[in-house]
Amino acid sequence: MSDNEPKSTPLSDPQKIIKKWEEEGITEPQVALRFIVEVMKRFDVKGYAVEYSGEGDSGAINWTSLQTTPYEGEQSALGGNFEETSPEILEKLEPHVLTREDFPEKIRPFLFQNSTEPVRTYPVMYALEYAADYMLPSGFEINDGGQGVMTINAETGEASIEHGSNHTEVNYESISINAGVEDGR
Repeated sequence: MSDNEPKSTPLSDPQKIIKKWEEEGITEPQVALRFIVEVMKRFDVKGYAVEYSGEGDSGAINWTSLQTTPYEGEQSALGGNFEETSPEILEKLEPHVLTREDFPEKIRPFLFQNSTEPVRTYPVMYALEYAADYMLPSGFEINDGGQGVMTINAETGEASIEHGSNHTEVNYESISINAGVEDGR
């Protein structure tokens, strides 16, 4: 293998790890979180932040940030106090890829439901994003939509979501208009 070829999966034995999780009967969001935490730990990443937004049946992850220090406590998600992923982390992740088979079976249908592509590889940053998308609040992209930030602390294995839902307020009032015509003419 040359230095320019992608390296194998960052999980030491992904199927063994994932099978253990599924045997424990954990929920899909927990499977996604454990998957993300496992990948983060493999690369000595302690904090992960994901900003998302959507409306009118369309939503997306706007940006992500990986850090060597964990996110802790009440870090204002909507205050924008997150740093960009450092070049050192990007350099460490760049040569590594995952395949669909590296993702937990329990969340594969959601992640690849519209994909007709043959098996392919995913850079680690995108793989983390795909798994994070599974954990976002259901319906954040529907109608008036919503937005927020999810942070993950790899040391504690906890995710925190600060979410806001948008709601249109409609106010009605009654108005009468008289045409000013006598006898209805």
